[in-house]
Amino acid sequence: MALTFKELSHAPRSQLEGLMKDSKGPALGSIAGYEFRGFNVLYPHEKAVMWILGNVRFIKCFFPEDRTAPLPKDPTELRGYNLKVKNGGVDDPWSTTPNEATPTKIGRYKVYPSRNLPGKNLYPNAVFLDYAQPENNLFSGSTIQDYLVQPDPQNPDLLLGKAFTNLWVMTPATYFILERLQPHTR
Repeated sequence: MALTFKELSHAPRSQLEGLMKDSKGPALGSIAGYEFRGFNVLYPHEKAVMWILGNVRFIKCFFPEDRTAPLPKDPTELRGYNLKVKNGGVDDPWSTTPNEATPTKIGRYKVYPSRNLPGKNLYPNAVFLDYAQPENNLFSGSTIQDYLVQPDPQNPDLLLGKAFTNLWVMTPATYFILERLQPHTR
C-alpha cells in the first residue's frame, strides 16, 4: 500500500522513526529544481508553539549552487532554503507569506547525499541538510540539522525528514513530511 502525505502527517512517531531507519534518501537529481510543501508532525504542545511562530507548514526548495547553469543529472551537492507559509492544516492551500510574489526565505542549507561524520551520522542512508551556513543565525536555523528519506521507493514525490536542533544542552527533534509541489523558480 502506497503512503500518502496526509497519512504520514497523522502517523505515530514510532512509525516515522521506523521509516527513517529503513528508508533510503532520495537521489539529489530527483529533488534538484523543485519545491516541496512541508508539514511538521508535532505533539499538541509543540504545535501550539510552532503555530505562534508560524512554523507548522513551510515550503522547502532545492537547487544547484549555480542556478543559471542547466540542472546537473547527478549533483553531489545542492543548496536550499525554506519559504514561510501561512498557518493552516494539511488540506489547506500552501500560500507563502507575505505573498506569492515576494515570499520570505529563511533557513538556508546545503544538501549532501549523506552525512559523512563518523559517530554522528544517525541515518547513514539519508540525505543530509546542513543549516550551519554563514547566512543563518540562531533565529534563522543555524543550529538545525535535517535528515531526509524517501519512505516509499515507488513515490519520489513523498519524502520524510527528521530535524534536530542542537541547543548544546539538549537536541530536540521533529519529524516533517514533504510532498513535491512545483518546479523551483523563486
